[in-house]
Amino acid sequence: MFAACQRGDLNIGKWLFDAGASEDIHSKTNYGTSSMFTACCKSHLDVAKWLFKVGAVEDIRIQCKGVTPMQTAV
Repeated sequence: MFAACQRGDLNIGKWLFDAGASEDIHSKTNYGTSSMFTACCKSHLDVAKWLFKVGAVEDIRIQCKGVTPMQTAV
């Protein structure tokens, strides 16, 4: 899921989600970055909106490296 969000591949993200990887939207890398953080950092707004819609609402406020995903998007 993280790789799909990093690349901005919404179709793969949706496929993974539907295939049973729904909990992976909350997973974090060894560096503490979430799929939401990565999508926002890479300016993949469509992926970030989809993540928000399917349950990553809390992840928009979780800081990584001192900033939130929302702050990186702005």
